[in-house]
Amino acid sequence: MAVSHPVNTQSGFTLIETLVAITVLTVGMLSISMNLTLGLKSRIDTEIHSEAMQVTAQYVEPLSIAAGSDLERFRDLIMSLNTVPAQSRYQVSINSVHDAKQVDLRDAPSGSWEPPFTLVMNVAYRGKNNLALNFPTTHVFVP
Repeated sequence: MAVSHPVNTQSGFTLIETLVAITVLTVGMLSISMNLTLGLKSRIDTEIHSEAMQVTAQYVEPLSIAAGSDLERFRDLIMSLNTVPAQSRYQVSINSVHDAKQVDLRDAPSGSWEPPFTLVMNVAYRGKNNLALNFPTTHVFVP
């Protein structure tokens, strides 16, 4: 006599299969949202950095012209950088400025300077919630 097995007439997913599917879907959605967030942050950082470099360029051009022609004007411009009020969201300051002999140009008379001159500037960005980003830049002037 043949043994008959009951036929499984139920259809659908088991609880384990459903939980696995939900877990896979959740991980996929989280990775997509994380990539979107990182992409947006990267775009904003690039925009801020680009604006900071434009602000720096506003100060470097007159310095470059003065370094090639009038060292007293060059020194005056250097001294005025630390007193510049905040422009929009950016503040420019000088970290160091020295000549080939490592003499700080802010303290030495211009007659004793020896080119090339190295200027290290800092452009600080102050954003929402007092978020601060600093962009140090170095410029070398050879008169």
